[in-house]
Amino acid sequence: MADPRTTETVIRLIAIELDIPPAEVRKASSLRRDLKVDSVAAANLLFALEEEYAVDLDLERVDKLDTVDDIATLVERSIGSKADRVNDGSDEREQ
Repeated sequence: MADPRTTETVIRLIAIELDIPPAEVRKASSLRRDLKVDSVAAANLLFALEEEYAVDLDLERVDKLDTVDDIATLVERSIGSKADRVNDGSDEREQ
């Protein structure tokens, strides 16, 4: 389960992308079934998440996730991976 702050940010970005109130987006909401996220909305959400968190996310990987919490967890893992690369010096873009 993702940190509540990350989940709140993901919910906010989804609500903006889908033009719906954030209250309609829950961490257990299914992106496709409940929120009707299509491929264009998924790509736009991916770009918004990448910009918000300064991480690179793989659209194919994001496309396979089902819930809002799944997305938040992926973002946190990506943040952690980026921090690991910066700390060990393997992410030259950060230097």
